[in-house]
Amino acid sequence: IDPKLHGLIIGPKGSVINALKQKTGVSINFPNPASESRRIQLSGTKNGIKAAKAAIKFISQYRYSPLVNPNLTHREIQLPAEKMGATPKPKSSVPREAMRNRTLSLLELRTQ
Repeated sequence: IDPKLHGLIIGPKGSVINALKQKTGVSINFPNPASESRRIQLSGTKNGIKAAKAAIKFISQYRYSPLVNPNLTHREIQLPAEKMGATPKPKSSVPREAMRNRTLSLLELRTQ
């Protein structure tokens, strides 16, 4: 996992990592920022590690996890070429990856 994404996994005041630890029973340790390692260490039961690993990968891709945020969901929308600009503006909220792939991922709040 790219170290730039570690903050997303930790969350505001440790809220995301604490929820992951609580829901999976897994210990989660990040590498020292001074090291060149990118590996996040997980220890716990096989099922707990599997769930934590899946949640971390999901967070790194979609910026949330259903395990931690059960009321959020997302859907990807294919955008027609004519609706896409040639390149995003420097401060654009649309990621360059989405511009290249012509997809946009939207987060929606589900109500129970």
